Amino acid sequence: MECMAQRIQHGTKKRADEMKIFKKISNFLETKESFIEPESHPQWSPGRSKRDTDYNLYRRHHKLSILLEDADTLKRRQNERQPNAKRLKAELQYVRKKINYLNNQLENVDSKILKAYKHRNELQDQKKELVS
Repeated sequence: MECMAQRIQHGTKKRADEMKIFKKISNFLETKESFIEPESHPQWSPGRSKRDTDYNLYRRHHKLSILLEDADTLKRRQNERQPNAKRLKAELQYVRKKINYLNNQLENVDSKILKAYKHRNELQDQKKELVS
C-alpha cells in the first residue's frame, strides 16, 4: 500500500492508473475503519458495571420517551390544523372557479369590443365611399 501511495505522489503512473490506485487505497481505509470502529452502544462490557449499563439504558429509554411525546404533540397539532387546511383548500378552489368565470367574462367582453371596432371601421369605410 505504501508503494502504491508513493507511485501516486511521485507521478510514475498514468492518470487513469493513479485513479485506480487511489480508489483501492480509499476502499481499504474505509474497510479498515469499519473493522476498527468500536461498537456504538454495547449492552454490557467487562469494563462497565451493571449500574452504569442500567443507567445508560434508562437514559436512552428516557430520550426515546421524550421523542415519542414530541411526535405525539406534532401529530396532535397536525390533526388540529387539518380541518382548517381542508376549509382553506375549499375556499381556494372556489376562488379559482370565480377567477376562471371572470376570465371567461373578460374574454367575452374583449370579443364584443373587437366586433364593435370592426363594425365601426366598416361603417366609417361606407361613409367615406358615400361621401366620395
